[in-house]
Amino acid sequence: MKGINFKEFQYHNVIREKMTQIVRIINPQPICLDGRSGGKYIGNPVGEKGLINPRLHVGETVYLKEPYKLVSKIANVIKVEFEYSKEVGLFNLLDFYTEENSINWLKKRQKEQLKSKSGFCNKTYMPQWCALHFIKITGVKCERLQDISEEDCRKEGVSHKLIDPADAYGNILDYFTEYGGGYSNPREAYAELIDCTCGNGTWERNPFVWRYEFELIK
Repeated sequence: MKGINFKEFQYHNVIREKMTQIVRIINPQPICLDGRSGGKYIGNPVGEKGLINPRLHVGETVYLKEPYKLVSKIANVIKVEFEYSKEVGLFNLLDFYTEENSINWLKKRQKEQLKSKSGFCNKTYMPQWCALHFIKITGVKCERLQDISEEDCRKEGVSHKLIDPADAYGNILDYFTEYGGGYSNPREAYAELIDCTCGNGTWERNPFVWRYEFELIK
């Protein structure tokens, strides 16, 4: 099973069902869009034709990754604490590894924790067996970043926030409140969100993206 990384504020919005869509920039960038291929992109940066497929597909179950750390171990059962959800889980390593491999896995994670400033292991390498939350992919769309609709902006977490008589749009839930918010429309707020999560200038570059729609599995 594949996993997916979210920023912490996005992670919370997903498990609260306030975010049901995410974009991923296609890398390397294709050169064109072939509408005949069902919205998939065809071509590559050097001009050689070839279909570029999405990493995730409709109907696929994906687990949410988050930073985690080993709290204790009794026999083969480990206690794991998760940074984003603040939850704790108990797992028997022998359900997933041989005894020798479980020892090696533990040594690597303990070494990683010691080096980590936060005390948590990198979420990128979080194994599926200790995941707490899962999503199901319900839609995949290929487009330019700036083709996003206001409805899709809301699906990515941009919410309406009445902060002045003009009914300005606030930024993403819980994230942009610290910056004051206040945008004339959802796309304007989303443009700043993308620049903050994917790097300055991303919105202006208008790259090709996969837009994944999903639902939380309860």
